[in-house]
Amino acid sequence: MPEEKACMPEESLKEIENDIRDLINWVEVWNEEEKTGGTKKIENEEAEKIKEKLRAIATKLGIATL
Repeated sequence: MPEEKACMPEESLKEIENDIRDLINWVEVWNEEEKTGGTKKIENEEAEKIKEKLRAIATKLGIATL
């Protein structure tokens, strides 16, 4: 069965790209921030997993720049 490709306006794809990039940046910031008492908001391993998943979604959408 051939793979179907969805058609999407370029503007919508750019918005999705920006949203995914924003999420990756937020995860990075949260990973660097510490809560009161010295615990991190997101630990390194979890932050990397989240960023990997977001990049995988971007790849599926054909956004290779993230």
